[in-house]
Amino acid sequence: MTRRFMRAPLSILCVIILGLLAQAQQRPYRGTYQSVRQTTLRLETRANLFRNSIEAWSQSDTAANVTSENVNATDEDVNLMGRDFADSAHSLRNRFTARQSTSSDVQQVLSHAARIDDFVRRNSLDAGSMNYWSSIRVDLNQLAYAYNLPGRNRRSTIRHLATSRTIRRLAISRTIRHLAISMACKDYQALIASIARAARMHEWRSTAQLLV
Repeated sequence: MTRRFMRAPLSILCVIILGLLAQAQQRPYRGTYQSVRQTTLRLETRANLFRNSIEAWSQSDTAANVTSENVNATDEDVNLMGRDFADSAHSLRNRFTARQSTSSDVQQVLSHAARIDDFVRRNSLDAGSMNYWSSIRVDLNQLAYAYNLPGRNRRSTIRHLATSRTIRRLAISRTIRHLAISMACKDYQALIASIARAARMHEWRSTAQLLV
């Protein structure tokens, strides 16, 4: 009688958790909402700092010497590139906060960043601008991975992948544990195995792998 009484709540619990996981898998990005949100916020802040720094550099004597020696640099408005990049980072952050972001939004940011990156590689900027851009590259790689877009640094992408999977596994395990406790279910491992089997039956392989 007790076993039959426990089966119904466990089945309901499996359906609820799998439904929540299915919703999470429909998001356009990998990782947790909070981690990607922090990346977009950090990128927006650094993009503004870089824009201000590059504008100050462009008015310096060093920039005048660089542009006079580099024919291509005279045809490029680095200030405009900096503003476009900062605007695209701001737009991405707004759309992410509204839960409307897509890979196209991130691709736009990456496209603006590619033009700046090319300029940075061909010209000698001041130390402050270079430091800002080095930090921005890290954020861009993390966003590229999160939205399944090509990144420049494969090694950092692999590290982020491992971190993301660990965070997801811990979050799922913690959620199941709390639900099991609230239902007075003592056999926690059996509950995990049951949900994993249900995931496999529904062909949600990534969910099943995270649970076992």
